[in-house]
Amino acid sequence: MAQKPDLVVPYGNLALATVKPLVGRVPVVFVGVGDPVGSGFVSNLARPGGTVTGFLSLDADVGGKWAGLLHEAVPGVTRMLALYEPENPSNVAMWLAVGQAALHYGIDAVAGPVHNSGEIERAVASFAATPGGGMVVIPTAATNVNLALLATLEERYRMAAITARPAGILSYGPDYADAMRRAAEYADRILKGEYPGDLPVQAPVKYVLTVNLKIAKALDVTIPDPLLIRADEVIE
Repeated sequence: MAQKPDLVVPYGNLALATVKPLVGRVPVVFVGVGDPVGSGFVSNLARPGGTVTGFLSLDADVGGKWAGLLHEAVPGVTRMLALYEPENPSNVAMWLAVGQAALHYGIDAVAGPVHNSGEIERAVASFAATPGGGMVVIPTAATNVNLALLATLEERYRMAAITARPAGILSYGPDYADAMRRAAEYADRILKGEYPGDLPVQAPVKYVLTVNLKIAKALDVTIPDPLLIRADEVIE
């Protein structure tokens, strides 16, 4: 802020929560933020008011989608670990959705609150001590910066994972590059004089389902053909 920017573009809840108290009247266009109303970033989605607007990450319902996709890909999963940030209202809502969907499929859901790489390693190692497990990696600051670690743990413990970005045997989430392009359009409009509070917060319009056959082979998992046909990208 000492550089006196004309506009700030934070990515994710943690970045927005850190920046918002510091920006004053400087416009903010966020990307990849979950539940901005519940988190107190904007007053409502249609007319956010103030100087903050932007683009959502995921709504809570996607937790059920992740659980369903993992169950479809690996029917043998009987236990499901959900890694999430417990202080993030959006993450908590996703975890609850994972739990509800897991119950529907007869799967035991286990909460895995994490904040850093050490907690991730300990949570996964403890959960993997009992067979039949799979992981749902809810996107948050800690999990996003540790995707490579999560991929390593997935293969180490031979435990399939679904992520929002490509890292696990499956990934399903928004096209973040598309969200960034749309954020650039908002930034352009604001810098040309439009008021951020008049620009509605927008949901993702493009989602990407990725199947990683390389990881599937390492885990000795055969991905069902219907899932492969639906995939937007297959990594061989």
